[in-house]
Amino acid sequence: MCYILLMKKIITFLGIHGALSCSAFLNKFNDYEITVCSTNNFFETLEKLSQEKINELVIIGAGPGVYAQQKELCVLAIAEILQNSTKITYIAHFDISFIANSLNQYADFRAFWNCEKELYNITADFFDVNPKFIKFLEVNQKNISHAVEEAKFRFFNFNNREFYPDFLKNLSSFNLYNSIRVLDNKLNYYNSNFLFGKSDKVKLLKKHLEKIGEDSFCNVLISGESGTGKTTLAYSLHFASKRKGNFEVISCANFQENLLESKLFGWEKGAFTGADKSQEGLFEIADNGTLFMDEIGEMPMVLQSKLLRVLQDGKFKRVGGKQEYSVDVRIIAATNRDLKEMINQNQFRADLYYRIAAIDINSIPLREQIQDIGYISNFILREIYKKRDNVYNFVQLDNSQIETLKKYNWPGNVRQLQNSLERAYILDEWDFKFLQKEVLEEEVLKKENLKENFIQDKSDSEIVKNVSKDLDICHSIEDIKDFETFKKDYIKKVFKICNNNITKTASKLKISKNTVKTYIK
Repeated sequence: MCYILLMKKIITFLGIHGALSCSAFLNKFNDYEITVCSTNNFFETLEKLSQEKINELVIIGAGPGVYAQQKELCVLAIAEILQNSTKITYIAHFDISFIANSLNQYADFRAFWNCEKELYNITADFFDVNPKFIKFLEVNQKNISHAVEEAKFRFFNFNNREFYPDFLKNLSSFNLYNSIRVLDNKLNYYNSNFLFGKSDKVKLLKKHLEKIGEDSFCNVLISGESGTGKTTLAYSLHFASKRKGNFEVISCANFQENLLESKLFGWEKGAFTGADKSQEGLFEIADNGTLFMDEIGEMPMVLQSKLLRVLQDGKFKRVGGKQEYSVDVRIIAATNRDLKEMINQNQFRADLYYRIAAIDINSIPLREQIQDIGYISNFILREIYKKRDNVYNFVQLDNSQIETLKKYNWPGNVRQLQNSLERAYILDEWDFKFLQKEVLEEEVLKKENLKENFIQDKSDSEIVKNVSKDLDICHSIEDIKDFETFKKDYIKKVFKICNNNITKTASKLKISKNTVKTYIK
């Protein structure tokens, strides 16, 4: 009897409809193992199950997508499972007549669908689920939906997460609190300063992350501005991989050279004053895991060569030691600097760059996913309420408030948004007028910095003088209205004076070559 119980499985999909429907089924039949999937991996899921000896299989809502080829492959996979004497029930809220008609010769296969009803109501009707539980789902649907969206928001490959079945099992027993707590405990791995959104750029990033996350060996470089969630991307990649070791973090900008070396490689007793015992470094602690090296562009050149050796052959020596240690560590590095430019200036090793940047991905500035700001803001705001044990009073931002947030440029990215929402919560400033003040202050600061550029380069004051005269800015800089147009004209003038040399122009203006390229187009 125990054997049969272990061989009962239910397939469902991610999202609110899958969660409600599967929990409704489990409320009546709680001895089924749960397998979660998406449209993208439905066929692969069926293929894996065909290799197991399953007594009963229930499919709720999951499906092969709209393409005929996908449907045909899934029909073949289901048929293979049926040939193993498995009883299969397929419930859907979309038309599965193609699959049903193709498998009607199998007595152990039954299918039911209804395109006009909610999936959990179809499930409840078909399996005669307790009406009280359906009422419970209807009353708590908003909270359940938010919990599921929050989890999916944090995990780009949520369908591989083993805790989702625990969430559904708790939910199926009328226990909403413990169900959400299961997700919260797992989400503590993640830094709420970074959130995924639904814009096209974010969707593309997710696709890349899903593929990278399946790999457990390739080193990754994450580039992007401060406050865009590079640390959380690294967390995501580690927990998506099959690495069983620790996830360790170090910022290369926070330590002097000797201390950074000791932190990374450890030290032997007597290696330096105060070293009264041997100490493991982060490479040993992260063995079979991941080492996240933030601000790797700040690493001294001497240490770069030592890091390169570890990446090449997985071997190193502790500070002051002779014994050689071997480790298997995946490196995920992050930087907000242009490492290729640093290579040109002999500030970063090219061979190290190509070791850590086997795959190079970019985090997304908030201004480039501004359409997501309402979704992101409400997510952060709920966390702010939750942190203060006040989540039951949480109210989402209205459309006018979201439109106000969309008008701001967010130079500090999601981290700045979080700080602004904290301020609004504490000071009850939900009109966000303080952001308008910050915009004005930023424009003043830009103009002040621009004026400083005219007297910054003492060695070539004639260039400054000529450009200043040509643009007539010595007396009218305070009246500039179109700052971007002015800046473009100014950079073009300097570029022409520097004989169309991008490097010289960037050096003269103390800006990056990419900025020069942008404005001379």
